Amino acid sequence: MTTQSHPIPAWLMERVDGPQLYLVPTVETLNEPEGRELTEYIRHRLSDDQEASDISAIVLDLSKVGLITSPAIGALIVIHKRMMSTNKQFILHNLSSMLLEALCFLKLDHVLTICRTDQELDKALSSR
Repeated sequence: MTTQSHPIPAWLMERVDGPQLYLVPTVETLNEPEGRELTEYIRHRLSDDQEASDISAIVLDLSKVGLITSPAIGALIVIHKRMMSTNKQFILHNLSSMLLEALCFLKLDHVLTICRTDQELDKALSSR
């Protein structure tokens, strides 16, 4: 459930499963505008919604995304920092091998939580 003041972007699907919020971008490329929208949406989603206090993790499923531009990567880092400051998890999941390679090359696999498999995701979510 989202608030009227900040609806979910048209290119983003959302599902809540217990304490986890799953977000799936439906665009092939995450550019600067999508990064900004995602950052703002998550900020509003975690502050406006009654169930927001129950959310312990956001899982960003990137299975449909083939490319992330550097401004959008910056947005992911901003989201990660915001989530860490509220003691919540931000997990990237279902990355293509090219996206995973790019994030590893940038050493962001040491900063962001990246789960390559469903088993890794389950382990990361149960570690809290």
